[in-house]
Amino acid sequence: MRKINFCKSAASICIIAGFMTVLGTSCKKFLQVQPRDYMFEDEAFSTVKGTQSALNGIYQTLADSVLYGNMLTLNVTEQLAQYYAPAKGTIGNFSYYYFLDPSTASLLNTMWTQSYHQILGINNFCTKLEDPSFNVVTGEDKNIMLGEAYAIRAFLHFDMLRVFGPVYLKNPQNISIPYYRQVERVAQPILPAATVINELIHDLDSSLVLLKNDPVRTKGPDWSNTTEGGASINYFSNRQRRMNYFAVKTLLARVLLYAGKKSDAWTAIQSVIAEQEPFFPWSTEADYSKDPLLSKETFFGIENRNLYNNYRQLFSPMLSDDIIYAPKPGRLNGMYTSASDLRLKYWFNVGSDGNKSYKVFIKFNNATILDNTRMYYQPMIRKAELYLIAAETTPDLAKGYDYLNTLRINKGLTPIAFQANSSYGELLTKIEDEYQREFIGEGQTFFMIKRLNLSPIPSFTDGSPRYLSANQFVLPTPQNETYYR
Repeated sequence: MRKINFCKSAASICIIAGFMTVLGTSCKKFLQVQPRDYMFEDEAFSTVKGTQSALNGIYQTLADSVLYGNMLTLNVTEQLAQYYAPAKGTIGNFSYYYFLDPSTASLLNTMWTQSYHQILGINNFCTKLEDPSFNVVTGEDKNIMLGEAYAIRAFLHFDMLRVFGPVYLKNPQNISIPYYRQVERVAQPILPAATVINELIHDLDSSLVLLKNDPVRTKGPDWSNTTEGGASINYFSNRQRRMNYFAVKTLLARVLLYAGKKSDAWTAIQSVIAEQEPFFPWSTEADYSKDPLLSKETFFGIENRNLYNNYRQLFSPMLSDDIIYAPKPGRLNGMYTSASDLRLKYWFNVGSDGNKSYKVFIKFNNATILDNTRMYYQPMIRKAELYLIAAETTPDLAKGYDYLNTLRINKGLTPIAFQANSSYGELLTKIEDEYQREFIGEGQTFFMIKRLNLSPIPSFTDGSPRYLSANQFVLPTPQNETYYR
């Protein structure tokens, strides 16, 4: 096997906010490209605080701009989902599914490289804690930290599969991505998508075993020890900012559903639907007005210190018409068909500040967040998805409508009556509609479209049909990852 050419991409890695300068030019030193709180040296693991800081660093890097801080949530994925009129330049190419432009290919290469760089850092963390002689952190603390790391490793791999892998419904045996559990810088084979799914399930099952005593199951998210800006005084409090038990259960169901394993997905989540309810209540309309990101009903989110800068650069009404990310009126009206929808009422507003006559997207405007402990909090896994997965996977059609209606009622919509002639196809169409409404700006809608191999989909122009071919669902793997294999 060849060694991974991380040196070739060192320059792109260095742009990551908070990263230190690459120490040396040897590929053996690529793991020394470290963020401030992400020091995988033996001495860092010699204390409890150092070990905690290493895990903190893993979470911090998820908010990188080419990962979940921007491209995989606010930006590229949403262009692919046809939410916004296309921006100029590189990002606009994604709205047209044009991936061959050199700048577009370069961005995808950076996304791939950064994801796998983080995965190898996670593997280093896991290797340290898996060592039987490691006793700096012990007992349940060690289990929880290791369980979180396994889940983050799966989280990153899964999104690389969803971006670069085949349409699983049609071609589960097509090659997709490599799966790394080793620290060694040796290229692993690019695996069939079905094999990657098995690897993901293994990591998530292992995570859930370790997280069985997660305090989130008895105390909920526990924001009691949270300062302004979201910092935790107690390391194991503030579980909404960690890969907690409920988040991992939902992530496992997300993976299983993507693989078409509906009965397994239902089995994974049916027990936690009732268990999470006392701790993660649905947001009320009053909550929307002060916390539009719905942190109360979020299982897992990251701290993104650039979240509001991204809002100003992408969505602000002060931006000119040719660069603002905003749905065209026809697209918006086709998506939100009821004026009572709380998401329409609190996530969109006429951009009069910038002399806009149309509604702009304000979900990530920090001026609307009145609870300082929720500042910079960006949702990754939410309760709404748990209910949508339940609606899609329960073997009882009437119960599927019940789960869907629970979500709809809590979003300000009227329930859909279950009739004797109601069909699963009709239910699935309603579920697809809720993904469109619920996850704008969060990176989930395009992956739902790809999972179900949907075509046509509403276009960014005015909601008219946009037909997609198979190759438009699959973003190209960087050439330097396949050339020598």
